Amino acid sequence: MRSINLDTPVPTRFAIAGIVAIAVIVMQIVLVLGRSTDPAMSSLFVGSSWVRSGWPVVLYVLAGAGFGTYITGKLKLADTHWTISCAVGLGLLLFLTTTLGTFGLLVGSLGRIVAWLVVLLGAGLFAPTTFAFFRKKPSKHTSLGTWIPLCAIVCCSLPVLIAATSPPGYLWTSEFGGFDALSYHLELPKRWLNAAHIAAFPDNIYSFFPSWIESSYVHLAMLAGDVSRDTHGIDRFIAGDARSLIGAQLFTAATCVICACMVGHMVHAACRHLNFKPHTAPAIASCVFLLTPWSIVIGSLAYNECGMMLFGVASWVIAMQRGTQSSAKAVCIAILLGASFGCKPTAAFMFAPVTIAIALATSPRKHWIASGAIVVLLGVVTPTPWIVRNLRVSSNPLMPFATSVFGTGHWTQEQADRFSKAHHNSEPIGERLAILVGPQSITPTSSQPDTRSAVEKHRGYSNPQWLPVPLFALIGLGAGLTSRWTRKITIIAGGALALQLLAWMSVTHLQSRFLLPTLPLLCSFAVVPIAVLARAQKAQFTRLLSAVIVIVTAVVSVMFLATERNGQAFQLAGTPPSAWNGNALRDITQNTNISPADRAAALAQSPASAWINTIAPQDADVLVLGDAATLYVRSPYTMATTWDSSAIDAILQRHNESAINWHAELAVAGFDIVVINFAELARYRESNWNIPSLTEERVNEIGQQLSPPAWVHESGNIAAFIVQPSRSTPPE
Repeated sequence: MRSINLDTPVPTRFAIAGIVAIAVIVMQIVLVLGRSTDPAMSSLFVGSSWVRSGWPVVLYVLAGAGFGTYITGKLKLADTHWTISCAVGLGLLLFLTTTLGTFGLLVGSLGRIVAWLVVLLGAGLFAPTTFAFFRKKPSKHTSLGTWIPLCAIVCCSLPVLIAATSPPGYLWTSEFGGFDALSYHLELPKRWLNAAHIAAFPDNIYSFFPSWIESSYVHLAMLAGDVSRDTHGIDRFIAGDARSLIGAQLFTAATCVICACMVGHMVHAACRHLNFKPHTAPAIASCVFLLTPWSIVIGSLAYNECGMMLFGVASWVIAMQRGTQSSAKAVCIAILLGASFGCKPTAAFMFAPVTIAIALATSPRKHWIASGAIVVLLGVVTPTPWIVRNLRVSSNPLMPFATSVFGTGHWTQEQADRFSKAHHNSEPIGERLAILVGPQSITPTSSQPDTRSAVEKHRGYSNPQWLPVPLFALIGLGAGLTSRWTRKITIIAGGALALQLLAWMSVTHLQSRFLLPTLPLLCSFAVVPIAVLARAQKAQFTRLLSAVIVIVTAVVSVMFLATERNGQAFQLAGTPPSAWNGNALRDITQNTNISPADRAAALAQSPASAWINTIAPQDADVLVLGDAATLYVRSPYTMATTWDSSAIDAILQRHNESAINWHAELAVAGFDIVVINFAELARYRESNWNIPSLTEERVNEIGQQLSPPAWVHESGNIAAFIVQPSRSTPPE
């Protein structure tokens, strides 16, 4: 059989047209596999969503690339690959965003002007690069070996980019519909837009986190102009087609794709360090990263792991550079580690130790003190917005961390202890190792159904969403250790992975998702056999192995999609969140052709947010008890869940164990409607996360005194009660 010559020249315009055509075909296949009802129509919806919600993301990323190109050019880095420039620039841009937002300059009357000025400044810095590209006479022909990897990466990016157009709350089962996004990753930007600045809220402890990624969602919303309310009094951030919600998910997807390319560049840099010809290894590492089910999940939700990984891996690549001044490396490393921590504080344990170790190994000892001083100085500046934000509300600048040093802030000691216990592990080391590699025995309970039990059962690499990467990584690790060409770097990379696993077992509460910082190294190990075969000049075997790795990973991803939403993972791709924000329910209630029975059924099937936004009066003061996933609830409202004190907590403390007239107490507190999530409160109790005084008896007491409910979800787990009928009686 005649082998393909990758050096064969291909007309550039034909190659680009071919990639576009292949991507369109693959997009149709992905939608079919995701059980889209009408793949052709769905592709139009998805494409429309990319344009409608994605243009602020493109501008934001281009601005980041502009800042990064300028900085890396001034610092004269030896490696100025586009992923490096993009990561450094986005890190700086996120710092500017969170700083401006903290001081009230990003939101409010001048907010949109400031948001646009920052982006235009970054884009302006990128203009010289753009002009230079177009002034350069493009090559009419480029080798086939250049286009095939690019085509593969583009096609492998499609699942996460398509999934990112689904309404928040629809995907994914393993994340309970993106619970964290619904409760704070997207909920906080909605509240910040309403409050006109990025702030810490005493009733949501997650607003005390650095929140760099969440701050970017505010910036994107300001660019799009989604800062007011619609005619129904619903925040534009969640109303209508909710383009800013989808834009937030698309930004996460963009960071996922850039991170995948960064992983590929890291492999390329390692091969170059070994004097290897990279061959297909970098592209395959990127493809494996993108096709890993966990990447599709966290890359399509408004989560912060992709940002953390992007900046963390970039700091590794910068630290690996030789030929760059130590001071320049120190500046970039400080920016990148600060950004990684700003996205998710666990970066301090998962990425920083490895970066520091690599930097020390590749820098002359005489430069250690000066470089360290630069990193420390910038490291003090980077968290300033976070510290300022926290000190406005709490006496602890690092709230909710370091409570033993700075105190518990606005919390009681009991709250701090309860939060700390829930976010750390106490298992013996042997059990932690068992959790890392194998499933656990979990018995489902009334409040922990099969889906939650499955997540608790697979808390390490046994989670199916890791397949098949750990297996490929083990094979690659073995190949790297047996080859004399790769043994040294494999041992070094293995040590880095060991540091990450040690951090996971020591400072986290042992969830499979928290192992994601190890994915870049696992993908790198997975392609070691490809690099070894390429070094031995086994071209045919190299291509065969590359194809096998990508195909197997793709098949596993398809199998994963088949388990999501009964195989209909992409059924709502490109559609607005009408079921959640109340649009669908409003259409039903206003349709006179729908029978009362069908209208009642629609009410019972709708989520609480739809009932609040559509049926409850706009001026009603709503208390949401137990349900933390309040993204789609229109502002303002009051939340009472776990960790933080609330109006319910104050009432319970005032009465201790004595009888309470809940009608009177809630009316005095100013509430017209109370929505109770009984199932979620039961889960909090069984997990020992609930307010100790909010017992099952107290919860039932509230429901009984306020009965009959104005609305009950068909599950029977959620109900809405009227406190003050004169103000909050829903219309007939």
